[in-house]
Amino acid sequence: SWALNLAPVPRHSGGQPSSACKFVLVGLANHAGSDGSGAFPSVATVVRYTGLSERTVRTCLDRLEAGGTISPRSCPANTAQGSTSK
Repeated sequence: SWALNLAPVPRHSGGQPSSACKFVLVGLANHAGSDGSGAFPSVATVVRYTGLSERTVRTCLDRLEAGGTISPRSCPANTAQGSTSK
């Protein structure tokens, strides 16, 4: 619910929220615990969820992190992505 309705999402130069970044954030939220932490899906998993390219997913992750919406954490050794929602 937070990812869909309340989360700050990066905007395009025209001021519209990035739907790709919102979609990536929802994919992360799907893996998060009830407190919003512990979201460690691989980039490949988020690509599969969203249908976006790997490059777009990585760009969105970078933009979400730069905006403070997500923050990197140490992830379990068997995962490839260490981003978690706040």
